[in-house]
Amino acid sequence: MLTAMRKGSDNWFVKIFLGIVVLGFIATGGLLSYSSVQSSNYVATVGDANVTADAFFADYSQEVNNYSRRLGQALQPQFLKLIEQTVIARTVNRATLENTGKIMNLAIDDKIASKTITEDPNFQSSGIFDKAIFDGLLRQNNLTEKDYVALIKEQKILDQLTDGLVNVKYSPEIYASIINEFNDQERIAEFFHITPANVEIGETPIGDDLETFYNTVIEQFDAPEYRQVETLLLNPELLAKDMQVDDEEVKAQYELSKNSYNTPETRTISQLLYDNMDDAKAAYAKAQNGTTFADLAVDKGTTSAAALLGTFSKDNLPNQKMAEAAFLLDVFQVSQPLDLGLGIALLQVSKITAAETKTFEDVKQSIEQSEAMRLAIDKVYELRDDVEDEIAGGATFKEIANKFDIEFGAVEAIDVNSLDMNEQPVTLPVAVQLLGGIFNSDEALDNEPLDTINGGLVWYVVSKITPRHNKDLSEVTDEVNALWRGQEIEKALLAKAEELAAKGGDIDALSNGIAEVISVASAVKRSTQSVQLSSEAIAALFAIKQNAYAFVPANLNGENTYIMMQLKEIINPGAVDMDEENNQILQSIAPNLASTLLESYIENNKSVYGISINQDLINRIVGGEATSQQF
Repeated sequence: MLTAMRKGSDNWFVKIFLGIVVLGFIATGGLLSYSSVQSSNYVATVGDANVTADAFFADYSQEVNNYSRRLGQALQPQFLKLIEQTVIARTVNRATLENTGKIMNLAIDDKIASKTITEDPNFQSSGIFDKAIFDGLLRQNNLTEKDYVALIKEQKILDQLTDGLVNVKYSPEIYASIINEFNDQERIAEFFHITPANVEIGETPIGDDLETFYNTVIEQFDAPEYRQVETLLLNPELLAKDMQVDDEEVKAQYELSKNSYNTPETRTISQLLYDNMDDAKAAYAKAQNGTTFADLAVDKGTTSAAALLGTFSKDNLPNQKMAEAAFLLDVFQVSQPLDLGLGIALLQVSKITAAETKTFEDVKQSIEQSEAMRLAIDKVYELRDDVEDEIAGGATFKEIANKFDIEFGAVEAIDVNSLDMNEQPVTLPVAVQLLGGIFNSDEALDNEPLDTINGGLVWYVVSKITPRHNKDLSEVTDEVNALWRGQEIEKALLAKAEELAAKGGDIDALSNGIAEVISVASAVKRSTQSVQLSSEAIAALFAIKQNAYAFVPANLNGENTYIMMQLKEIINPGAVDMDEENNQILQSIAPNLASTLLESYIENNKSVYGISINQDLINRIVGGEATSQQF
């Protein structure tokens, strides 16, 4: 809320009417009706500063109606109570500052107030103060000139008081030191790994003991829902093999789309642009004397890669003049200067791909295959009615497949991830939403066929549903034993790490009998990405004192371990080492520091001056609120 007090525009009219100064004089023009409370009553007093009922009501009504309009509905009692508490806190904070100004005898004369008004753009026309605009805006807000001058003086006094407190552009040097140390301090550690070979665990449980353990982890051995499915597939690719294609139709298809089988000549083109013809001619002369296009590019301050336009057919080039010139060049030949409108260009062709024209014989087989596929898809929809009739007559999918010589599929079990009970992938006909359709169907339900991606049709029926369930221990004994062993090893490793850390001392002695080699980690900062230490390990290092130990879970050669680290050295950055990133952080916290200073100052003064809140009066003011909101 303190931030809100200082967030307003430097424009005085905007400051006052956005609420930086409490709108004590516009209560009668507010969106709520209010007449039962007299302005001589105070809802709050801080020292010699008072918050009038009118001022509180104006601020409160503005908040309520703003939220009502924004939400498009009347506000609930809980929301209204929150607004009430917010307005009380805001007005008490302002009264605290007002009382401080009185104690310090802060004052603003009429000349400063007058200057503020006449320089306010809201009251100007063509840059000159307009009394008519000024009077009109005051009337709209039920203010007299005297009222408004008083508000400006009051706000100026508050600004004098707060600017001295919160005009913080730079953070104190101690902040720089703290930020620098936090971000750039380096730490060096020695470490070793505690491995499963260094700890002992008990015997794997059996019988009732294993059953008891399994019941504690049974959720990890959940078997998904499975469905048994049969499918019928009308596959046009198979039907196409038996389609008789008319040779005349194939020939007609070729003639109709002959141009689509031809590939035009393409050229890979590069371009250098010059500002004037003289420079372009000079460069062209160099090219004629043996200077390569790449060297010409260097002379222009660029590279041949940057000069590459791409590969184009003649029709695809955007500029006809460029197209004509480029398609007359030999490979690596540089064109004469060419005025393209946007500059004078030198062109070079680095690759030519000749045009290709395919004869009927070249594409005959491809056209025959396409025509056979078209006929097969037509056949699919002819057979659809026959298959539907058989299903309606009670025939099984297997019987229908044999009768029409179409593909029959049977899946013993499939889950929502398209896996079987052994977690192996299940292959289904390629049809959009087939898997979803299977899991949305009931048992033995006749489902509508789905289109396959190659133009065919697939029917499916769910013949059995196996609900989701916990696996029996006998199905997962090996996995449960492995889980028990893993958990026990983890607990043993942690206990060993805690034991060694508590023992302390020199790391060489501590590692005796556990690790043959002590490793030294390169110096790390908090933000370091290290191949030796995980981010968790680095964080642990920065949480301990020098020579102390830290440990975290780790992994060594694919085996779960605990890494035991001793902090050997702390390297603090020097004052001159503040980098740009830390400088930006330092500058960014200045506004937050300013807000914190003001908040602390106000809270301290509250305790000094004393505060009284007239809750009964506040309750009377807000009591009719629920029926008077506008939106």
